[in-house]
Amino acid sequence: MTKNIPSTLFLILLILTGFAQDTDTKLTRHEFGLNVYSFSNAYMYRANDTFDNEYFPQHGYLNGVMYKFHFKKSALRVSFTYTKKDFPDFPSYENMEVGKYYSGSVWNKELRVGYEYHLAIKKLKPYVAFEFMYASSYNDGTLLTSCYLDPRCDPMPFNSSATTLGFNPTIGASYQLNKCFSVRLETSATIGANQFVTLPIYGSTTYYSDVEGVFIFNPISSLSLNFHF
Repeated sequence: MTKNIPSTLFLILLILTGFAQDTDTKLTRHEFGLNVYSFSNAYMYRANDTFDNEYFPQHGYLNGVMYKFHFKKSALRVSFTYTKKDFPDFPSYENMEVGKYYSGSVWNKELRVGYEYHLAIKKLKPYVAFEFMYASSYNDGTLLTSCYLDPRCDPMPFNSSATTLGFNPTIGASYQLNKCFSVRLETSATIGANQFVTLPIYGSTTYYSDVEGVFIFNPISSLSLNFHF
């Protein structure tokens, strides 16, 4: 069913384009956007013998909202996105290896606030943006312990969380379908720092914590349908 979502959204955009007329380039102050698709990368603590961090791609559908306040050739912007990724290779307990960590699902929430500058005020509006970003991730995983940690040698929950603070340089373009609607496509990068914390196990304190610098490229950070008023 989810495979039909992109084609359905594309059809809706074609219909809106069919109703589009020559657009008055007079700027509206307010813009509200619905993120219909994103293809981004997350940086999370998961899934190997050495407990390293790794990148993984994630797709999002109808997973965010955005608001812009326009003035002259600039705009103030704020957005919120949410993604969830399930790992289909999550094994059954019988197939887990002792001492290895397996990740089942990762939830990621991002809040961005920034400034946007339009390179042109026409139907097609290229722009650049700079945002401050706060992200929170939660990783639902399982660890099969060795016997000196757990006499039962049973799998146990071993989850982790991550907090990211950073900057998001962004390039994008919006196309005005008519006076009220536009579509927008953006590409961005995240430059910042991540703090990883594994959640307590067996009533102990945190098992592991670290802070690392990150650079993440997001090929399609946002494809959105926007309403102007």
